[in-house]
Amino acid sequence: MKRALMFAQIGAFVVSGLLATTSFADPPAASASGDPVEQTLETSGSDTQFEEFDSERFEAEYSRANIERYDALRSSPSPRQQVIAGQIYLEHEEDTPALVRPRRADVVARAVQLAPDDSFVQWMAASQGSYTSSQCGPSTRPQAEVANLIRLEPDNAAAWRFAVALASAIGDQDGIDDALSRMAAAPRADDHSIEQLEEWKKAYTAVPEPSTPWQQPELALSNDDRVMLAAMQRIGSTYSSAATVMLDLCKMEVDSERIWQRLGWCADAATTLASRGGSLALREQGLGILAAIGAKDATFDSMQRQYDWLVAHNANPARSYNADSAEFAAAISDWKGVTTEIEAIERHLQRIGQPLAPPPGWNPKTVPERDAATDSTQQAWMAYTRSLVDGLRASSDARQQALAISVSAIVSMASGSSESGPGNAVTATTEQSAAMQRLAAANPDNLLVQWIAATSTDLESDRSAVSTAIGQVQRLDADNGASWALSLAVDPEAADLALPQVAAGTRFDDHAGEILAIWMDAARKQPPSDDQAKAMATDMPSIATASYGLGAAMMSKASMKIDPVFAVAGVCQSKMDADSARRQTCATVARLLLNAGTSMLSVSAGERILRKLDALDERDTVRARTVAWWMNVAMPENSFDAEAMARFMDDVADSGSEIEALRLAAQRAGKSEPPQAWRSPAEKKKSPAKAVTVTPANEH
Repeated sequence: MKRALMFAQIGAFVVSGLLATTSFADPPAASASGDPVEQTLETSGSDTQFEEFDSERFEAEYSRANIERYDALRSSPSPRQQVIAGQIYLEHEEDTPALVRPRRADVVARAVQLAPDDSFVQWMAASQGSYTSSQCGPSTRPQAEVANLIRLEPDNAAAWRFAVALASAIGDQDGIDDALSRMAAAPRADDHSIEQLEEWKKAYTAVPEPSTPWQQPELALSNDDRVMLAAMQRIGSTYSSAATVMLDLCKMEVDSERIWQRLGWCADAATTLASRGGSLALREQGLGILAAIGAKDATFDSMQRQYDWLVAHNANPARSYNADSAEFAAAISDWKGVTTEIEAIERHLQRIGQPLAPPPGWNPKTVPERDAATDSTQQAWMAYTRSLVDGLRASSDARQQALAISVSAIVSMASGSSESGPGNAVTATTEQSAAMQRLAAANPDNLLVQWIAATSTDLESDRSAVSTAIGQVQRLDADNGASWALSLAVDPEAADLALPQVAAGTRFDDHAGEILAIWMDAARKQPPSDDQAKAMATDMPSIATASYGLGAAMMSKASMKIDPVFAVAGVCQSKMDADSARRQTCATVARLLLNAGTSMLSVSAGERILRKLDALDERDTVRARTVAWWMNVAMPENSFDAEAMARFMDDVADSGSEIEALRLAAQRAGKSEPPQAWRSPAEKKKSPAKAVTVTPANEH
């Protein structure tokens, strides 16, 4: 990793608002670039190639292309094109009359009816169905789609997952047994990912994505290759709740008369997924199920090792942004003409002269293409981070224990230890959730423990635990708008109830400062060994001692499943009618983020929402401009001062606020107010020709 990028990553955590240009129209993971470092550079007020990138114009172009692509797909005479339209996220779909633009569910249902004998169409429709069981439940379930699919592919174990999940959702125990037994007997497992890739290639050929600075034009890729990349991003992010249902069912934590027979079926079915699955996702799920039910033996170890070998050599071009032009094009060619993802990886192995199976003595920790110096540095960072986590876990302070638990799974996977991998990752995540619940139950009045439990527990797998923790947070921190914003992530449909509570808050604090303080204190008490410090300094020779806790602190940020800022942005992102009550409430909430948010992300989101609502007044503009100036002073581009960074981090930890730390840095520099001629990035986008002059703010 280049040193400049490491610095940028540090800044991206400490000043989370550097990610301000991320589109709030989609979840964070669906950001335009997919690379927070590049987003950091773009928003830092620098003179780099990213500074002049108009993120709002790109967002508008992206939204336009998205709608145009959806309209082309749903109007296509091909049911295969129609069915993939269901995977396109449409902003404010519910506000558009169905006569103007048919709903995604209706388009998918039409494709199912038009092509009852097309297994790909039925697969795609089934994978988008709901299989969660609740008293309310969806009005319709994918019964026709699943019935068609297993009729067409009775030999596909992956298809029978949907039948298992459907029977579970409606409480049909005999149906579960029948589907499980048939899944166990099926000889193959295919998720139609390559067929899906081909359909998305057609979609992106017809309606290309808008270009961005981070598409690396120096690689000189053809239009066909760019289409391929866009399509591969689609197939790399698919998810079905059937997979979660299958895992929960096979764990069978509640004893029953069916348990032993079902365990056998689950083991056989999971073995098929893990050994014959046509994609890494299917193989990972199979290993996860086997690990969850305790079916670890020599066969499991062999399948785990084969999976690790394939992952280590998975040169997916959608993620190979650092490859040179020749390798980039060659990686794309590996995927042309194949029938499964595994076949593409095997083609890559053959091209680079590697065997299809791991050779004797191969260590999963070793990736041949990885730079040795970089690998040594990363291993040192991870070894040290693990020691910090172990120290916090052994602490008597419940807050420290909660932080250790929250990052335990991600640290294990990132370290590449022998305990990592898809099978053990599932077990680790399950154990992490259980440990967090026990700790939260034992500390009902510890705000930070409850906050960590609420934000780091997986919502899909343990919604009840998340809701319980959120209730405790709101009881203990009732004047914090961020506490109530957590409810928006759990149930966006209840926005009209939760938003007024957010608006009534006196501050918007995500507790990142308190979390950072704990990691920094741990790093001071437990510095790295001399060998670790030497290896870590390879990328950062001037690193300050206080910065050693940042690696773990960044993992705390990465472990968050719920972010209150994005929850608010997701609800308040649209431009609503002038007389809309929600519009007024959202404007109040946005001003809370702008003026009382503790992170740069909060301030940026507040400004952005106000601009979308046409509610940004002069006072708001002054506040946003002033904070942007403080950041410009505190973190000048193309410059890194370890002592200044350490001082800044101390201020964040002491005050609990990134904004206050920025203000103090600007105050120490004697530059508390922006010069009239200075233009913030937002002002440059609004008026490239000249600066917008505003009255300096007296508030801090």
